[in-house]
Amino acid sequence: MTIRSLFLALGLGAATLAGASTLGTTAADAQQSYDGRSRWVTIYNNSRFQSIVSIHAIPPPSMPQTYDPDLIPGYTIPPGGSTRIMIDNGRGACVFNIRLTTNVYPQRQDWMFHNYNVCTQSSLSVRD
Repeated sequence: MTIRSLFLALGLGAATLAGASTLGTTAADAQQSYDGRSRWVTIYNNSRFQSIVSIHAIPPPSMPQTYDPDLIPGYTIPPGGSTRIMIDNGRGACVFNIRLTTNVYPQRQDWMFHNYNVCTQSSLSVRD
């Protein structure tokens, strides 16, 4: 099951990961949302020691204890690395609360980006 089909099966819309060295891109990955708005965001890990181990997004004003499923399940973005993901819930939303989690054993750190507009902004960066 691809990441795209997993999120569609969960009713969360298309959420794909492309450009990471562990995953290739396909023609389906290159297309925009159904409404023609680009929701591609490049995640830059500019930290020296921390890998990004999870990315979660949910439209505000929702601020639940737990977010939607991880957008990069089983993958990490190493220090100095980057990847490109599409954040699209299939309902035309552009604004999301995004949580990136980094991991330096034994601690985890959450990086919060509130009211991030994926239709007008195209990159997020983590620095330590």
